[in-house]
Amino acid sequence: MFPFPIIGVALASRILLSQKSKDQNSPNKPYIGRPGFMPINRNPFEVFFKGLNRQLSSLFPRQAHENFYAIAKNFVPEDAYILKPKYPLNSDIISLGDIDGDSRDELIVSYRHNDEIKTIILKKENNNWQKVGEISDSGYENINYRKIIDFTGEGKKQILLGLSSKDKSPVLRCYSINQDSINEIFNSNYHRLQVLKASGNDRNNSKSKLAIWEKAEDDTYNIRLLQWNGSQLEPAGGVSTYYSNNVVPYYLKKVKKEPNSPQNWYNLANSLAEAGMKRDALIACEFGMQYDSNNKFKERFEALINRIPNG
Repeated sequence: MFPFPIIGVALASRILLSQKSKDQNSPNKPYIGRPGFMPINRNPFEVFFKGLNRQLSSLFPRQAHENFYAIAKNFVPEDAYILKPKYPLNSDIISLGDIDGDSRDELIVSYRHNDEIKTIILKKENNNWQKVGEISDSGYENINYRKIIDFTGEGKKQILLGLSSKDKSPVLRCYSINQDSINEIFNSNYHRLQVLKASGNDRNNSKSKLAIWEKAEDDTYNIRLLQWNGSQLEPAGGVSTYYSNNVVPYYLKKVKKEPNSPQNWYNLANSLAEAGMKRDALIACEFGMQYDSNNKFKERFEALINRIPNG
């Protein structure tokens, strides 16, 4: 029988609490007042901002519905192959986002042509779409990731572009547009990645975070949580929270799928330790060592056990 429940009530409760919806509705008490009078339970700031948005929408009207795919094809060579990003999941062939800060969305599309991947940026000027920028990358076959986001926290959006091929690790590149020039502000190799948007409730931190998973030969991952400091990527805070919310569930699924693998147990134990779940990490080590019949991971388990009490 799979020893999943023995991992600890603490672990199970933490995961359930972390995944619990924040939007649960509490039952409203009945209103007793004048007949025919309904109370207004609206936040005055919400009313103010809605009114402000209406005013701004009249100044910057929304773009009319257009066939963006057909527009993009006009700027793509006939013998080129338009690429759809693999990630984030449910990505579209066409990306829209205001990356030059003028309150109007640009259109971004990628295609492969003559052993190159080109990502073009189209902008509508005087009711006509024009190509205002192009990014070229050789030696890659697919778009692994593409996202338009204000990653730097400076109020303007950037293009995150992940490129992949069969014979080498994917690379993530981040581009900004300044006065019609495209600048690469950072790049990093990765095997898995996750972009964490800045929390709207955290006024002290308006920057997004980037989780880079780099795979080692033994199927373990070196995971870095990074943030832009104005000139380069640097380690970000909240590592233990990221591990508990993202890495631990990932390795729990691995263990559940292959419970006899000591490697999976070691990865789970290590992620639990990084998340601050020391008791659960020790339990995972005990189970992993039982399955490690050839002692391949013995030294790692012992080193992890010795590290946990002093962590």
